[in-house]
Amino acid sequence: MTAAPGPAPAGAADDGRTRCHEGALSALLQELARAPPVQEEGWERLLVPGAVVGRFELLREVGQGGFGVVFEAEDRELHRRVAFKALRPGAGARAPASAWMAEEAEAVARLNHPGIVTLYDAGRCEAGPYLVLELLRGETLAERLARGPLAPERAVALAAGVAAALAHAHAARVVHRDLKPGNVFVTEEGGVKLLDFGIAHVLGRDLKSAGTPAFMAPEQRRGGPEGPAVDVYAVGALLAAMVGGAPPREPGAAPRLPAGTPRPLAEVIARALQPDPALRPADGAALLVALEEVAAALPGGARRRAVRRRLALAAGLACAILSGAVAGHLWRRWHAPVGPVPVAVADLENATGQPALDGLAGLLATSLEQSRALDVVTRARLVELARQRGREEARLQGDLAREVARAAGVRALLLGRLTRDGAGYALALEAVDPAAERRLFEVREVAPGEAQLSALVDRISARVRRELNERAEDVRASEVRVAQALTGSLEAYQRYFEGEQCSERVARVGQASLDECAELYRRALEVDPTFALARYALAVAPPGGREPGEEERAQIAEAVKHLDRVPEKERLLIRAWAAHLDGRDEDALGLYRTAASRFPRETKVLLTAGEFLHDRGAFSEALPWLDRVLALDPAHGWALEYLVDSLGHLGRGEELRRRIEVLQALPRQPAVLHALSEARGWAGDRAGAIAAARDELEAGGGATAEEDLVKALVFDDRLEEAERELRRQLALAPNDPWARLDLAAVLGTQGRRREGLELLRSPGFRADPGHALGRSLRVSYLAGGDPAALAREAEHLDPAGESANLASTLAYGRLPALAERLASRLDPSSPPARMYAAVRLWRAGRPEDAARELAEAEPRDRSPSYTLPPAFLAAEVALDAGRDREAVDAVRRFHAVYDPVRLLRSWAYPRSFLVLARASLRLGDEDAARGALARLLALWRRADEGEPLLAEARALQRSLGPERGRP
Repeated sequence: MTAAPGPAPAGAADDGRTRCHEGALSALLQELARAPPVQEEGWERLLVPGAVVGRFELLREVGQGGFGVVFEAEDRELHRRVAFKALRPGAGARAPASAWMAEEAEAVARLNHPGIVTLYDAGRCEAGPYLVLELLRGETLAERLARGPLAPERAVALAAGVAAALAHAHAARVVHRDLKPGNVFVTEEGGVKLLDFGIAHVLGRDLKSAGTPAFMAPEQRRGGPEGPAVDVYAVGALLAAMVGGAPPREPGAAPRLPAGTPRPLAEVIARALQPDPALRPADGAALLVALEEVAAALPGGARRRAVRRRLALAAGLACAILSGAVAGHLWRRWHAPVGPVPVAVADLENATGQPALDGLAGLLATSLEQSRALDVVTRARLVELARQRGREEARLQGDLAREVARAAGVRALLLGRLTRDGAGYALALEAVDPAAERRLFEVREVAPGEAQLSALVDRISARVRRELNERAEDVRASEVRVAQALTGSLEAYQRYFEGEQCSERVARVGQASLDECAELYRRALEVDPTFALARYALAVAPPGGREPGEEERAQIAEAVKHLDRVPEKERLLIRAWAAHLDGRDEDALGLYRTAASRFPRETKVLLTAGEFLHDRGAFSEALPWLDRVLALDPAHGWALEYLVDSLGHLGRGEELRRRIEVLQALPRQPAVLHALSEARGWAGDRAGAIAAARDELEAGGGATAEEDLVKALVFDDRLEEAERELRRQLALAPNDPWARLDLAAVLGTQGRRREGLELLRSPGFRADPGHALGRSLRVSYLAGGDPAALAREAEHLDPAGESANLASTLAYGRLPALAERLASRLDPSSPPARMYAAVRLWRAGRPEDAARELAEAEPRDRSPSYTLPPAFLAAEVALDAGRDREAVDAVRRFHAVYDPVRLLRSWAYPRSFLVLARASLRLGDEDAARGALARLLALWRRADEGEPLLAEARALQRSLGPERGRP
């Protein structure tokens, strides 16, 4: 058993701290930091059992390390046993004293938490500097791990104890900086104590060279800023070591964990070990919340809830020991380089009876976002955290706001109340630290009338920034007048605010449609036509899900006219979208990168960039952006959808399976289940995709869940079930164009193309032959069938008005002149252009060149929008070239593409079985050929008579004769 610094034994003579005037201990620490080092010679001779140093008698040596030697000692004045830690010569600092160092020394001396070893005293003797700490009984975590790994439940419990201690220290603005197994002490009672907390840094030790690299955050190794996130990284490394794994060998690599590590535990370790500090839990308090959730998910979690509550309460009580005066002092005087302060704005308590004033909280958040000293956590993030906890309240106020702000790592939550003040208005804000459960400050401003409320927001924003320690000159430099920068109309802003809330619901749970949101933005513009943000919102989300067109270009052009009034973040987004609509995608991407570097925790910025890259087919480039969104908001609906879709298009099956495990651990809400159904489909789990879609329906997923179920049924060849589901949907909404489109695709896959064409000639798709949408759909539907029917439909096409992506389809259908005119508008590097080039080469009798083109195109996108799937075309090309094995492999790749409800696939999928049968037959595999034909004819048992493909299949089946062993 090892003795080390820890709590005083029961019955100690005083409260455990040397009686000296306030600040004396911190002064001693500062003095030690400035003092010259002693010589190594004679150091060990002076420090031996029996020696007396001041009032302390050294009894026995109990441990040594790079920082010094520890003795059990007797305090001869207070008659208690203590740990006497003599600092090794050279361990003390020779760093210059500074105001910041003095403040940290003071803060270290004030730390008082059951998970942090108590520092009683500090001094200097002939042998050099020393510290006097409480005496602990037990062993270090390093000693415990030498005997083998810990059970996950025990590892999480110890890590939660460490996080609770960190929550207290981080609230006092102290960072440990040197967490490792040797600095975590496991007491005989099973608790933890952190050793050397802040002392090494106050004494100026170079942790970059002296620390343990495996437990040091990447920014720490580089000598960068060392904020609370470096301690969070160290806890992630400790957790990995405790369960028998290891932290990453290099930044960006995944931690090495043993097989069978529970998913929730693996996820929190991965989050804590993110190379980007902005993607880790913000500090000890945020990490503690995450670990409590892991503990609840592990076996026996329900039995440990009372223990976790006591642990959290202990952390909160210890933090509360800091008085309001001390808390305010630390907020205003702390200058340590730990990055922007995480801030959130709760929904206002609006006591005016005027709902149009609810949006003032959003105006305040926008104003605060201009500060580089603050990291404003968005309302969308708080709403999602509330939803993850089963809280569906419409307003983020009171205890709910505190709970979700604490989970988001917020250090200053602004709780506001708007009231009438005579003929005017009064806005009172209380700033609280939700982790430490203490009030930081209050501010109040009054406006004589509604027209002055925007100016009130400006004034109160500036006061909040100054209270949160931002320099006055920085506040002035980045202040924004919300009435000028956004809109002078509170009614217009309220409509816009409602539109943003609507968009959040679409993004997360599909509880609204973008058309509903667009109507709210239009209502904002009716009040204020110069409102640039409302115009931008309409430009990025065209109604009906169509591609942006002239209307969207007009909206963004109007928004650009008012850029000088728009805050920085929104200005960058507007400029990026304008560049995209102008065909300057590289410029757009550069602007997104600038926005992300300026607002690294803003999910809207990160998601917009990820969506932009996804939609242009740059899936590999989109993934890091989407991962950053999910690191901040693990259940963000659109980010999950784009990420799963990107992995599917890239064919990354192994990574998809890992993501499925993560999705299964998330709350079973519609957006998560939607992503789970998609991921299982792309991974080839047909039954799993159907099951997840049914769960999504039960969870209230609405139209998205219905689409997912149809998609999964079609992928599993359960076409009649899919048809019944679509007809049920149409019975409830006869004019739903998307249900009609899907039903046409399902009918076409069954060879019932005449019925499908009738649906595509319905008013929902403008039945007149000259209407662009209807004719494009019908051309796509007919491209793989009767050439005469395709030619008749294509007569009405206007190349100037059609989507250029249709070029490869027309080339496949042997309409080369029309295809060439459309292809001239394609970006040469885009997937549709590559597909057109491949079809043209194939039709020109150059299958080898076509195969090379397809081999380059397929890995980039297995299912490009509005064009032929590369694997399907590769199968046709290989069959023509006599490369039958390649044809068989390509068909199998095509069948694995999870994009089953498409008009193009409605004829490509049945045709692929004929390709498979012909290739198998030439390879001498008659059984495989018969099987492929049997599947085709089963799909087409109700097919229209006269379909050319049906006649080919029957003729080939007859040529094979009866199956062996059958008459």
